[in-house]
Amino acid sequence: MSKNVDTQKATTRDFSIILGAVRVMVSAVILAEICVFSIYSFLDPSALPRGMTVTFFVATAVAFPIGYYIHNQNAKLRKLSRQLAIIASTDQMSGLLNRTAFLEAVKEALHTPKSGPTAGSFLFIDVDHFKKLNDDFGHSVGDEAIKAIADAIKATPEEKALVGRIGGEEFGMFLPYANKKKAKIVAESIRRKVRKLVYEKGEHRHQLSISVGGALHQAGQSLSDFVQRADECMYLAKSQGRNRVVFEKTNQPQIPENEIRQTA
Repeated sequence: MSKNVDTQKATTRDFSIILGAVRVMVSAVILAEICVFSIYSFLDPSALPRGMTVTFFVATAVAFPIGYYIHNQNAKLRKLSRQLAIIASTDQMSGLLNRTAFLEAVKEALHTPKSGPTAGSFLFIDVDHFKKLNDDFGHSVGDEAIKAIADAIKATPEEKALVGRIGGEEFGMFLPYANKKKAKIVAESIRRKVRKLVYEKGEHRHQLSISVGGALHQAGQSLSDFVQRADECMYLAKSQGRNRVVFEKTNQPQIPENEIRQTA
């Protein structure tokens, strides 16, 4: 399927380049013929037909390859520009959006005209006991775990979801227009997938788990407040035993910040 899509894109790109070259050629021929007509009309009208014929073939032969080269180079530059933009916005280890690109994308989504009762839900995902995994198995296994967790998050069926790596073992997901019920279903699906990831080495065995905090966006709420509320719920999930999803409640008890951080 992907090969067919790539072939179709390549065919479209080639057609666009050829069409651009033809446009350059036609413009050059028209301009050259106008110049020849103007010159020969005054100097030698009898030679006008021959001059215009020669000009047509010369301009066509020269302008088409030049036009093709110019448009081909422009296409390469546009492709390179897109690739650089992707590299600049992507976390190289996980393949997800990096922190800056992710938060900018969420911010833009929050300012997009809404077609539902809420702009959406934010899930703050943190890997439990990640330091112990690195200590027991090494950082290379830790990197593998980050990639595996990223794959589990990307496997969500929500096509319009925005997903990014916020920090070392922290991930974020924004679900446009998703209410609390839908967001919890997605979060639980990710939690179960991650829980199946197990690493073993000698006497060491580490079963991965995540703590997920969720928040529903409220009208007029800033991005920082939105993310912070999900972050606080994530730490509540930590304090309640980890490997769970905690979604905000209006009457949800707050625990002191120092106590929350100690459970990470």
